[in-house]
Amino acid sequence: MALQTLRTHAKGWVAGLLFLVLIVAFAAWGIEDMLRQGFSRTGPVMTVGSEEVGQREFENAYQRMIRNLQERLQRQFDYEQAKGLGFVDALVAEMQSDRMFAQEARNKGLLVADRIVQQEILNDQNFRGVDGRFDAQTFRRTLEGAGYSEATYVALLKGNFARNYLVTSLSTFESAPPKVLADRLFVHRNEFRTAEALMIPTAAMKPAEPTAEQLAAFHKANAAKYTAPEFRTITLILVRPEDAAARVEVTEKGLEDEYARRKGEFTTPETRTMQQLIFKDEATAKQAYEALVGGRSFETVAKEIAKAEPSKLDKVTPSQMPIPALREAAFKLKAGEVTQPVQSPFGWHILRVDEIVPEAVKPFADVKAQLEKDFRARGATRVLAGLREQLDDAMGAGTKLEAAAEKLKMKAAVIGPFDAQGKNDKGAAVEGLPDDAEFLRRAFRQGKGEEGDLVDLKNHGFYTLRVDAIAPSALRPLDAIKEQVTKDWTDEERGKLAKAEAEKLLAEAKAGKSLEELAKPAGYTVRKSKPVNRGEGAAAVPGSLEERVFAVKPGEVAVAQSREGYAVIKVEAAKDERTDDEKKKAREEFEKGLRQAYEQDFLASYTNYLRAQYPTKVEQKTIDQLLGGSKRQ
Repeated sequence: MALQTLRTHAKGWVAGLLFLVLIVAFAAWGIEDMLRQGFSRTGPVMTVGSEEVGQREFENAYQRMIRNLQERLQRQFDYEQAKGLGFVDALVAEMQSDRMFAQEARNKGLLVADRIVQQEILNDQNFRGVDGRFDAQTFRRTLEGAGYSEATYVALLKGNFARNYLVTSLSTFESAPPKVLADRLFVHRNEFRTAEALMIPTAAMKPAEPTAEQLAAFHKANAAKYTAPEFRTITLILVRPEDAAARVEVTEKGLEDEYARRKGEFTTPETRTMQQLIFKDEATAKQAYEALVGGRSFETVAKEIAKAEPSKLDKVTPSQMPIPALREAAFKLKAGEVTQPVQSPFGWHILRVDEIVPEAVKPFADVKAQLEKDFRARGATRVLAGLREQLDDAMGAGTKLEAAAEKLKMKAAVIGPFDAQGKNDKGAAVEGLPDDAEFLRRAFRQGKGEEGDLVDLKNHGFYTLRVDAIAPSALRPLDAIKEQVTKDWTDEERGKLAKAEAEKLLAEAKAGKSLEELAKPAGYTVRKSKPVNRGEGAAAVPGSLEERVFAVKPGEVAVAQSREGYAVIKVEAAKDERTDDEKKKAREEFEKGLRQAYEQDFLASYTNYLRAQYPTKVEQKTIDQLLGGSKRQ
């Protein structure tokens, strides 16, 4: 969809490599080299080649990035946190990439036709109304919510298409890595080993019951884990499309008119199954017709006069016969009758009707429910707009949410308490909240008692809320969560005991005892892997121990942490038992991956070329001043 395409430069692995290359380039060149320390309240935040990135554009892009990150990571960010985690540098790199590739695309003559952009917008699900069709009002509201004007959005979309064309053209890179390098890397990757693992599950460990002092100390040491998040209770007015649809006035007369207007949708046209003979000339066609009228069978005439098998026209409708003369002749006949010879651009035709299925129309009663549903869906857009305007007017006049809801026959629901993930204190999802990622962020940004603005939902509903109560984040008392703390303490102690047991058995294994011999007294199991190489260890080595198999020298034993607890492992070298065909396929796949790595290097070089062609200046103080004083995230 169009909005999604603007969040990335292009699709596929080429775009992924390109963005990684750009971030790495920033690190390699040193981002400080690109920063300028001056500040201007009206100047650009960055200049790439001949293009500037203005403060408003950068701030809008930053807010969009932060919203996306908060949605994905389920946490809040202020500017300093976002900057410290590298997100601001990533945005600078992304916008530099946008500008560089857009200018390069224009210089290469890559232009995008208006009709391509128009079709992309019309096809975008984000811009459709409740009836499933493009809706101009939804289009404008969606752009406004995303921080775009229509002109800016169209320009960005055009640039995105042009960049896609340019980046995709780079994927035709055909160079191959040196054979000596490929050979050495392939041998390293395809070294085979076997692993024998004595498994020591933590579940088998039996620690003593914890004392009160131990639990208290554990609770204090893990305070962050046992701290409850902030909880909020709100009053919410939520109007969904189905709420608006229920208000659409539906009359029997209106449905009957709808039925009459759409009767064609409920009509199955007459179909006919026919046999056809085609002749090159009229004389032969007439001879065949006279034979048919004289009583000879269609099949006999086909064999003796047409010298061909008749062709079957199965269940055809009038609209499926594009030649008017043929259509008219065929649909006048009764079953079993034949047409006189009819001329077409293909020759002379004779048709015999074998079967007629009459036209069928679904009665009004059978489609009434669907008609009403469709009628309400179309009217819901209008009703939603009206309800939104009325509620907006009421709120603008200072009317409280409960009073406005009562007047407009809406529901003002009290919901909560819930945390920033929409869950209650038991960890269960709270019902009645809008299915919208932005909602929770808004609910936790508003102050207590503050009534928020009306917010449009992607599904074409809307909501507003007031924060009624805020329970701050606090450490849960030990008495309230004693069962959980006890379990966590016990699990940790089991891990310590399992590790100590593994280290004890390791010493005995190094002294010469076999893993089988060590496993028997305690009833542990010993697992063995098939021969595996570095490329397939994760799938074949027991207990998630694949990393250790190639970190230990063949013939040695070592302790490793496993999925179930700990293990003592012994590694041995193994032969490559694959067939020649399997080895050949493995080599081809390896070289394919190596080629992609070379393509990444090529993209890195191309990106550096663009950086030289379109030098970048970043005004860091302008960015800090623009975003640093805001806590809106």
